[in-house]
Amino acid sequence: MHCRWAGIVAQIMQSGGLECTTVSSREDFFETMWEKLLWSSIFWLLSHALGGLPVGTIAQKHAHHVQELTSELLPLLMIREPQNHSLFESEMVDRLCAYSNSIPNAVPSKSMALSEFAWRNGWFLARKVTPCHVKWLQYAGVSDYVL
Repeated sequence: MHCRWAGIVAQIMQSGGLECTTVSSREDFFETMWEKLLWSSIFWLLSHALGGLPVGTIAQKHAHHVQELTSELLPLLMIREPQNHSLFESEMVDRLCAYSNSIPNAVPSKSMALSEFAWRNGWFLARKVTPCHVKWLQYAGVSDYVL
């Protein structure tokens, strides 16, 4: 039943000119959810830590930082299937950067990220101390939110 409604909602959004797809399996849902959480946690952070860079510049010139953060944060999401982590990590970095390259001039809102901190970056911090992640939070000037 949920799939039927998902398709209807997707059609409505597409008819309004919005890009929207549906997922067909639980695995696809979780991968998409992980991707969205990682993107919203990593790209605002790097953008503001690096002086307000747009996400396309980060994807093109600072992908190694995206990889570094993904490497640290992704295992916290993949509790059920950790054996697939290393293969999936490079694919995830590619997906995060591809999305950023599709909206190259976007600069994520720091104030929105901080208002959503508990379910973005805070979600990771609540599970484990993440040294690289904490370092970038400090670079972005949000050490008040850390531990």
